[in-house]
This record gives sequence, C-alpha cells and structure tokens, in this order.
Amino acid sequence: MSARYDRIARRALAEGADGRELEALFAELRFADPAKAAALWRRLVPPGGAEAPPPGNVANLLAELASSPDPDMALLNLARFVEAKIAPARFLHSFFLARPIARLIVTIFSCSYFLTSILERNPGYLSWLIERGTLEGTKAHSAYLFELSRQIEPFRDRRRRINSVKRYFRREMLRIGARDLMGLARVEEVTAELSFLADAIIETVASMAFEELAASAGPGDTAWSFDTPVPFHRFAVISLGKLGGTELNYSSDIDLMYVCETTEGERESAFYDALARRVTEYLSAPTEEGTLYRVDLRLRPDGDSGPIVVTLADHLNYLQRRAKPWERQSLIKARVTAGNRVVGDAFVDNCERAIHTPVPSIDPLDEIVTMRERWMAFLSDEERTGNIKLMSGGIRDIEFIAQGLQMVHGRNHPGIRSRNTLESLERLSRHGLLSAEAKETLERSYRLFRTVEHRMQMLRNVRTHTLPSAEADLAKTGERVCRSALAGVTPESFTAELGRALTEVQHLFDGFFKDRRPGDIPLLLSLPANDRAVEEILSKYGLREGEQAHRTLSSLVFGDFPRLEGIDTLAAAAKSLPAILENVSRTPDPALTLRNFVRIVKASGAVRSTLELVGGGGDLLRLLLAVASLSTRLSEALANRIELLDFLAEGMPPGEPPDPKAGDALPRLARWYEETLLFIHSQNPIPKSGPGLLGPLFAGAAERALGVLFDRGGGGGRRLALFAAGSVATRSARFGSDLDLIAVTTDDRSASLEAGVVRGILENARAIRLGAADMRLRGEGEGSPLVQTLEHYEGYLQTRASLWEILAYSKCRFIHGNAETGAAFEEMLRRTLPVAFSREGWKARLLDSRAKLEGLSKGAWDIKHAPGGLYDIDFLVSAARLRGITEKPSSADNEAAFARLESSGLLEPGDAAALLAAYRLFWTIEHAAALHGFPYPPLPEREAFFEGYLEHLLGGHMPGNGPFLERLGGTRKNVRGIFFRFFEKTV
Repeated sequence: MSARYDRIARRALAEGADGRELEALFAELRFADPAKAAALWRRLVPPGGAEAPPPGNVANLLAELASSPDPDMALLNLARFVEAKIAPARFLHSFFLARPIARLIVTIFSCSYFLTSILERNPGYLSWLIERGTLEGTKAHSAYLFELSRQIEPFRDRRRRINSVKRYFRREMLRIGARDLMGLARVEEVTAELSFLADAIIETVASMAFEELAASAGPGDTAWSFDTPVPFHRFAVISLGKLGGTELNYSSDIDLMYVCETTEGERESAFYDALARRVTEYLSAPTEEGTLYRVDLRLRPDGDSGPIVVTLADHLNYLQRRAKPWERQSLIKARVTAGNRVVGDAFVDNCERAIHTPVPSIDPLDEIVTMRERWMAFLSDEERTGNIKLMSGGIRDIEFIAQGLQMVHGRNHPGIRSRNTLESLERLSRHGLLSAEAKETLERSYRLFRTVEHRMQMLRNVRTHTLPSAEADLAKTGERVCRSALAGVTPESFTAELGRALTEVQHLFDGFFKDRRPGDIPLLLSLPANDRAVEEILSKYGLREGEQAHRTLSSLVFGDFPRLEGIDTLAAAAKSLPAILENVSRTPDPALTLRNFVRIVKASGAVRSTLELVGGGGDLLRLLLAVASLSTRLSEALANRIELLDFLAEGMPPGEPPDPKAGDALPRLARWYEETLLFIHSQNPIPKSGPGLLGPLFAGAAERALGVLFDRGGGGGRRLALFAAGSVATRSARFGSDLDLIAVTTDDRSASLEAGVVRGILENARAIRLGAADMRLRGEGEGSPLVQTLEHYEGYLQTRASLWEILAYSKCRFIHGNAETGAAFEEMLRRTLPVAFSREGWKARLLDSRAKLEGLSKGAWDIKHAPGGLYDIDFLVSAARLRGITEKPSSADNEAAFARLESSGLLEPGDAAALLAAYRLFWTIEHAAALHGFPYPPLPEREAFFEGYLEHLLGGHMPGNGPFLERLGGTRKNVRGIFFRFFEKTV
C-alpha cells in the first residue's frame, strides 16, 4: 500500500503534472470532487517551486487523506489552515507530515470544522497537541481549576479575564476533541472531561463575579458579611441535565439552577440576583473571543416566570406541593457545581428525599411514558425518525430506563442512585434490578449513540441530534464514529449497528415500561435474524425464509430508518400479528403475502391502528389478504393509493369513468381503471372466482376505458366503428390482457382522418397503462392502414385471409363507434366467415395451422401453444361455431358451447366438463401470473417457486395426485385427446 502512495506522490509532485492528471490522481484517492481537490493541491504545491517537498511527507499526507472520513473536507481545511498561518512549502517540509502526526492533523480536518477553526485561530496549538503528555491522559476537575486560575492571574480587567477563560476553553476543547477523534478516550471519559471543564469554568467565572460584586457592594450594615469563612456565604450553583450527570456534549446547553439558603432583607436578595445574572452573562454573552456556553435556567421552579435564585425552603415547598413528576425526575441529576458546598449539598439532599422518600401518588413509569409521548408529539417528522436523542430507542429512552428503575427502587435500594447513566446501569445490575444482558445492550447502545451525537456536534459546533438524511452524509458520519474507542463498529456495519441498537433499546423500553411478557412477536423481533429460534417461530406460520421474513416484520413493527414506528406499534403487533400470521400461513405463498401485506399496511401511515383493526380478523383482513396474497401488482397499486382501502373495505365500486371532454380526463381515467381492477379483484378473488365471472368484468372495464379514449379522440360522429378481438371480444379477459382492436369505416375518404383517432387511442391506452393495445389483426397486417373500409375487409376475408385470421375474426365484437357501421361489419362477418372457413380441405388446413403453433411451445409449462393447451380449446370452439354447430359464446368459459357439443355427440360424455375444467385452469394460471407480474412460462430459476405457489392456489382444483407440473401435463394430454376426437367426428 505504501508503494501505491509513493507512486501517487511522485506523480502529484511532477513538474509536468497538469490539471487533468491531478484530477485522475485524486479520483483514484476517492475524492468526491477531484477537480476541486486538484485546484487546492496546486495552491499547496504550485508547479515549478524552488524546492519540492519530500515525497515521503507527501505520500504520508495523501495516504491519510485517502483513508479519512471525508478527503475533500480534510484537504479543504488543510489548505485553509496552511494558507492562513503557515507558508505551504514550510508546512510540507515540516515534521507535521510524519506519521502519526499526519494522521492526527488529517483526522481533525476531516471530522470537524469547529476544531479546524480553533487551529486556524491559534496555529501554535498544533505543536502543543503533539507534545508529550498533551493527549496521553484525562484531566481532573482540580487540574482544570488550577490551570484556569493561572490563566486569568495576569489580568485585572474583567473583559480580559473572561477572554482568557474563553481561550483556555477553546484550547481544551481541541485537546478533548483530538483525544476523542483519535480513539484515545472512551465516550464516558470524553463526557466527564467536558463536564469537568465546564464545572471549572463555572466555578472560575462565579468566583470572578462574586469578587466584583462584593467589592462594589461593600459589607454595609446587613447581618451577613463577605468576610464569612465560606466563599459564597449562602449561594450555590446547581447543575442539572447532562452537566449534572457529568455527561456533557460538545455543544450542549448547560442546565443550571441558582439557589441560596435564605435571604435576610432586600439587599442580600438583590446581591444574589445580580450574582446569578452576572454568572449567566459571563458564560453566555459573546465577546471578541466568542462565547462559552448556552445557559438554560428553565428547570427552576415555575420556569422562566420564577425567580432566578430560589431559596432552599421555597424549592422544597415547591417539590412537595406543585412540582410535576417530570420535574422531580430531572432532579435525579442535580449536583453542586460552584458556590457554597453546604448550601448546595442541602439542596441535593432535599431533592433526593423528595424523589425517593414518599410513596409516589402517580406511577413514575406511567408518567415517564406519558412524558416521552408528549415530547414525541412536538417533534418534526424528521426528528421523530432521526433524532438520536429523542427518537424511539434513542438516548432518552436509555436514560428513562435508568431513571425509571431508580425512581421505582431507589427508596429501598439507596445504592442504585446515581446521576450518571452508565454508572446507574452498573449499579442497577449489581443490585439485581437489571439483567447482565440488558445492561450490556444499554451500555453498548448508549456509547454508540453518544459517539454519533458527538461526531455530529463536533462537525460545526452546532447543537444537533438529528442524523443526516442523505445516504452519503450518513456514511461519513459512520466513518467518523468508527474512529473512536468503540469496539465492533465498522464503516460497513455502522447503519446496521445503529438500527440494531435502536431496535434493541425499543424492545427493552417496552419491557420496562409496558410490563408485558414477550410473546412470539416481541421475542422474534428481539433476536438476530439468523437465530435458530427465529426460524422455529416463523416456521409455525409457513414462513420458511426466516431472515427475509424477520426483516419484513421488523420493518413493519419498527419502521425503516429514518421513518421509525413508536412503541405502541410493537404493542399492537404483539397482540395482532399471531392471528394475522395464522391467516397468512394459509395463503399460496406466505412469504410473498407477508411482504405485500406489510407494504400496504405501512403505506397507511397508521401501522398501529391498522394492525389493531385487522388483528381480530373480519372483512378488512380478508380484503388485505386477498390483495396481498394474490397480486403483487395490485398490492403496489393499493400501497400507492392507500386512500382506496376504505372504499374497497366498504365494497364501494369506483363509479363512472370520467367525462371524455374534461381537461384532466386521461389521469382521471388512469385512476378509474386502476380502481376498477382493484375492486374487481378484491370482490372476486381467485380461485373461487373464475373466467366466467371475472372475464366479463375485466373486459367490461377495458371497453369502458376504450370508450372514453374513443370519444376523447374525436371518434364520435364519424362512420368509424371499433371492434375488439381476442379475449376482450369473447369477454374472457384477465388481468393484463392484451387489447386486440380492429377499426372499420364505411367512408374511404375519411379513413386517414379516422386513423388519427385510432392512433390517439393506442397512444393514450399505453399512457394510462390500459394494456398492450394493438391493431395487428387488421387486414394485411402491420403494414396496412390502421382504418380500413367494410368493402376492403369483405374482399380480404373472401380471397386472402389465412385460416387463423378467419378464426380470429369470428370472435370480433363491436364495442364503440358508429352503430350502423358496426352492424354492417358484423353482418358481413356472419355471411363471409363460415363460407371462407368451410372451403374444401378446411380441416386439414386447420390442423396444419395448429401444428405450426405447437412449434412455438416453450416446454412443460406452456398452456397456450403446447398440444392440449388453450389453442386446442380455441380452435375446437371456433370451428364448431363457424360450422354452425354452436352459437357465438355467451360466457367467457364456453360452458354452453361445450355442453352443446357433448349433447350433439361430437364430444363424449364427460368431455364437456373436462374441457371446462381445463379452460378454467389455464385461464387462472395466466391470470395468477399476471397479477404478480411474473413472466409466464416462468423463468428457470423461478420454476420451483411458481410450482409451489400454483400447487397451493390450484392444487385442490385439479384431478389426480403428484406434483403440480405432472398433473398439468395430464390435463393437457386429456384436452389433446378430446381435440382429435372432435375433429374426427366433425364433417
């Protein structure tokens, strides 16, 4: 690998390297914007320089850039840093590019604009960072306090003293951040150092403020004096929240409360008030050196409307009488940060007694859940599904588990009380109140979430908890997270680990706060997808693809990052999914049904309520399973238009198609047609419903849609008539049937104009997904005009039409247009076709045509071209009709025609029933494949699946035993026998 970077370094330093070559080099180094990188490089290393930098330095730099979380950001920040304070040549020749120093520099530049800005402002900090000892260990609070006292000692002016504190703050944030990014400190060490630094700063500025106010106020004649032994007399600063728990972030607000023991007169009260305000000002007001912290005082009694300094007595009275449960809970983290320790300790003791001594009137766990849901209600959709702190399964849930257990058990087990989340988990486990497995899960998840939070906040020093929604930005966050002291997280596994942690914390939160024993579903979802127990549970419901089904169910119950479900969904799933899956197990392919079912339910946007509705069975569940189990195509349509679910559930038909003259007729027609197909299918699922019922319904929907297109295209008022051929003509259409059309006119002069109408029909039919509409059955085929006259067709059928065309035209049916033209064309067909068909040798020609079609057969699955397939039945029925033996069929499955042939002696007893059963089987197979969008015959790799699917769907409707494909072959063989017997008897 080093040889590779040596090679790239030499090429990057070559005098002849032009912009294009540099772009290629930076593309090879995985820069997202190689052109910009090349331009930045030329600023760092201009061509023809007096002295080229050492290739080894450049190779080290390029290697670190290429392996950094964001090479483009790293190079940009490097260029800004070098150009701002250091001559490029000097920097590239310096020891800063020796490993591991180069890694430290590039890591900072690729992970944090905030830390980069500190280095830009104070480039000397870079030398300080790499000094022995700077990054080697943590600092205690006392060390920070001592160094701060030395920092401000030279200054007497208030502003200069505050600015010196801010410079120290920036330097230490750089040190803590560098240790964090380099994986030299665990997350709890980072948060502790951030908290100790804040404590020391608060204590330092509070001392400064006290001294300044005391000097100006003077002792006066009050009963209190600044000369008392305690440094702040009766005033203390209390930290809460993250700071109270020594868990501060890089960009956290600091939650503070100012308290005093008591006040003796207005002067003392005014002094404490002024002291609190000045401390707040020093911490949060900007100067030329920036700001320190955002101070949040809203946790004091009555929030912003309460006094800024509260006495111990007033606060205790508030706790006992008016404090809300969530306010009591927040005081678990109360800690003395500055001021009079005796006063501060008394405040903390009051808080502990208020939290743990009385028996609570409200179940604290119920209140925690209520508070959590209340907060969730105020989150935006983006935060609800991506806020690592507040989202379900996030940081707040872990804190609530720890705090909830303390509130329940802390009265009887004082040893479990702790302000710090990780420490409280350890104590709870030690006292047997938290299992070792739960403790390990919560600790691991907490460390991961806090590291993610740190990386996002370090980037720009912005208080954010929301994960990036863009995939590329999330990947960069993952790479930054992986450069930490976390174990077992890689860039490749980051999103999976994040999803796993969120899910596991959700499960634990549900267990602690719902107090419910896990049934099959909670247990299933708490296990890894490849766990043997997952396979055992799912196999009870016919779900053999365990890992896929596990992912599908997890997606339903927990959502997909960043769109995650709440805990109520898991509760609903635990109750409803066993019954739902029991019904799913009885469908032709449970795994396919489950995927489609989940897609529809998730599209509802109300997963929990939908699961509750269908969990008890009933019509809605039957409807969803009819769609999900039998049609992937219609499942997608329903998911995309979930508003139709209520109409389908109520059995409400779509109504009339749109007015052809409406400006939005086409999109409305597309929606109407989709709705109609959904309605037909959901009300008449296969195999209970067959071609005799469904064929006319599907054909009728296509006819009505074609009628709108015909009128919209200007077909009305002309001599044009539109005929259907094929399955629409015989009303045997299925889902996805082709639309074979024939256009006829009686006016040769208008044929070209009417062809424009037909062309528009074909184009619009494709645009609204009506089906594959074509005119290939017209006289002379595809090379002839779209619209031909009645006289042309009569001559063509009498002299030039092939036998298969005569058979096809025998099924033509008028559907739209000029009724006189339609009637004349049908009368011409009745006169012409039987004569044309019955010419001498008709039977030999028919059998020859059938034999040619057999050559198109695609093997054992073919039910159309193969011997005994649909063409055998079609040729038989068409021949009987053209020979005058039967009438034109009145139903899609030819039941009357088969019965007539059997009664006439041309079929043997039982043949009619066999043909009817075979036709229904063949039609249903093609229909079932089309409903899912499966190619038919199936592709070789899908044959096993399709055979299993059809066996479950149709096996009970077929005679005999054995594999489905064998019985299908037996059906074709039987049809072929009937076919030949019929033509042997027909004259």
